[in-house]
Amino acid sequence: MKYPIQITRDAESIPPYTVTFPDFPGLKTGGDTTKDADKAARQEVLDAIKRLRNESQPIPDSSWKEGQHWVDLSPEETIEGIRKYNEGLNGMYLRPV
Repeated sequence: MKYPIQITRDAESIPPYTVTFPDFPGLKTGGDTTKDADKAARQEVLDAIKRLRNESQPIPDSSWKEGQHWVDLSPEETIEGIRKYNEGLNGMYLRPV
């Protein structure tokens, strides 16, 4: 699953590359290089998904469109589907295993 990211550069900032996530409002990370920023972005999305699951909150569908930068997660990382998880929140009791 591809989640869109926005990378901006500001030479005055530390770190100089900032990443924001349209599908996860308020989420932000960065890096010293674009490679570092990409790596941090991927981990930040995985951590956000984990937090949402732990709080039994819906996980956003991806709004990624061709031409956007993205973070790509494998099906194993998204546990075969954020959609299946979200569907389970509607009327199904979820408990920790």
